[in-house]
Amino acid sequence: MAAALRHRTKAAPLLSALLVSTLLGACGPVVTDVPLQVEGRKGDGQAAHMTITEGANGIAATAAVEGQYFTGRVVQESHRESYPVREWVTYKDRDGHKRQRLVEHIETRTIYEPIAFGLLTSGSSGDVMRCTFRLAAPQWGFSQGGIADCELSDGTAVVASF
Repeated sequence: MAAALRHRTKAAPLLSALLVSTLLGACGPVVTDVPLQVEGRKGDGQAAHMTITEGANGIAATAAVEGQYFTGRVVQESHRESYPVREWVTYKDRDGHKRQRLVEHIETRTIYEPIAFGLLTSGSSGDVMRCTFRLAAPQWGFSQGGIADCELSDGTAVVASF
């Protein structure tokens, strides 16, 4: 019996390490491809395209529009909200009888705004692309879709529904 207990205690760290590595592997960056449409143009052979990468270091975006490449950051505002939660907890007392008590604790959740803003610059020409994103499900990020309204520094409008 003691050998079986010793075996289980040795396996527990291995199982914990496996679980942590699986969870961390699932939390990698989320990449969303956004096809863009340049307003007033019907596809001149160069497809406009944006890639949004959400990861531990924030939200980054790269775009290719009419032969120019833009890169920059996207900012999505959020705030934390705390609220009290009451729940009944069942426990056993010293005599082995089941008892219940009401426990109150504070939970915190993050509320994400449905609007995000991006400022992308072109390293080759110094042009700027300003974007406003309206997200369909802000708590899940860009992968759940939304609408992008962008404008190049020369006034060209670029839009997307993703």
